Amino acid sequence: MVSMVPSAVGLALGSYHALMKRKDVEDLTDAQYLVFLLSAMGLVLMAGIMSGLTLGLMSLDDVEMEILVTSGKTSEKKSAEKIKPLIAKPHKLLVTLVVWNAIAAEALPLVLDRITDPITAVILSVTVVLMFGEIIPQALCTNHGLTIGAFFSPLVRVLLVITTPLSTPIAAILDILLGPRNSALFRRTQLKTFVDLHDANKNYGGNLSTEEVTIIKGALDLTHKRARAAMTPLDMVFMVSIDTVLNSEVLESILKSGHSRILVHAKGDRTKIIGIVLVKELILVDPNANQEISSLKIRHIPHLLAETPMYDMLRLFKTGRTHMAVLTQPTLDAITAKQEYIPPDIAIDMFDVLQREYGSDDDDSLFDSSDEDDAMNRGLSARSFKRFRASTQPSSTSSTSSSSVRSIMSEMEELYAIDFKGEDVVAIGIITIEDVLEELLGDEIVDETDEYVDNLCRTRVNKTTLSRSLPPYLLKALKSNPGPPPMPGLKVYETARGSLRYSAADDAQQVDGKLSLFSQQQQMNRKHNSEEDG
Repeated sequence: MVSMVPSAVGLALGSYHALMKRKDVEDLTDAQYLVFLLSAMGLVLMAGIMSGLTLGLMSLDDVEMEILVTSGKTSEKKSAEKIKPLIAKPHKLLVTLVVWNAIAAEALPLVLDRITDPITAVILSVTVVLMFGEIIPQALCTNHGLTIGAFFSPLVRVLLVITTPLSTPIAAILDILLGPRNSALFRRTQLKTFVDLHDANKNYGGNLSTEEVTIIKGALDLTHKRARAAMTPLDMVFMVSIDTVLNSEVLESILKSGHSRILVHAKGDRTKIIGIVLVKELILVDPNANQEISSLKIRHIPHLLAETPMYDMLRLFKTGRTHMAVLTQPTLDAITAKQEYIPPDIAIDMFDVLQREYGSDDDDSLFDSSDEDDAMNRGLSARSFKRFRASTQPSSTSSTSSSSVRSIMSEMEELYAIDFKGEDVVAIGIITIEDVLEELLGDEIVDETDEYVDNLCRTRVNKTTLSRSLPPYLLKALKSNPGPPPMPGLKVYETARGSLRYSAADDAQQVDGKLSLFSQQQQMNRKHNSEEDG
């Protein structure tokens, strides 16, 4: 962009030179004076338009125009469609605008020198030229660059054609020296911050709710997360053995667990997961038949490495073939046998690497709580653990440490895709579609039967706390029942959790004139116990 200040200085020097060299100023006729005056005004207007368009058009890019063309308002779409061809060659556009700005700026002193004295010319150059040639146009184009640029787009097209012999070679040289113009695309962390600023509670004028911002950020973070981050450890998973007899006590424990799917493991070994049983298929099981769970339909459950990307888990669950998967960890012997695929200096455990790369509440805790023995137990070689630990220790330059971590991550990125045999891995936990959705939403989903908010059973469910953020009409929906009144003697609980918790202690409820087998058995047991007490 050409500044008008040099023009003002040139105007003053030129007028002073004319005063020294010229004693008499030729009188102009009214018509000539009017022509020069209109020419000066036109040059100021021309310089102002070029100055404003240089700032307004060059601040726009292809990405922004594509967004407006695709999802903008009707007026914005029309304006963007007019501007998009102009900014397709930004260097040529820049050269054209600067050339015409320079022409107007350099021609103005010559015109003013014919209609005024040097002192007046200096005053005009400082006030009129700077005010109407730079400040006002640039201020207008800063706030309304899209509208003004679209309005003057026909003029810019004509100027582009006129200056083609000059602008084309200069633009080609700039393309070679400077390269193509960078698009205004954000990196992932920048995009998260950008979305965060659109939160209505951030006072930046955004209109996104906190829930919307959380979900968008959760979707962005999910790319870097592995299944291990959301898994439930195997020792906290409710499961039954393959030889379990489905008596009333077992059925009651399954009912109280609140799960829709129950894992079945091999006899005497909880790490050998055979498959899953759907709880809804137990409704026809007779508690008095002493039927083993092995006689039921046991469904296949996928086994995947714990380092499987979370989005891959989501793709798997979206197929509808399964809503649960077992997560495994390779043994040290399996890692050693895969030397041709895994560099010997690379650690198998990516979870700590991801924590270090993308932040944690306490970075030092990654190493203080795990020594080489623990690393070996988790499937790490001693040498790889030492190398990983050394590469992630704080150094004088954070960029060096960050690059080392990225190097390790890039080498380990495809580890989850290595084909390990069944005997080469050991089950360490499970993950469900609900766990993946919780990571995607960035918040916990609490079922009616959940006793704890998190998978590690650290935070108990507090209904008051969870419902505190609900608007009044949703709170009312939780407590009121607009449907038909319940049958006489039927006890309706406020939440399904209460129903599950106390159903074994309540009287058997009649539904469509029939008693469920489980409720019937509970009623018979209570009657038998009362007779023995009598």
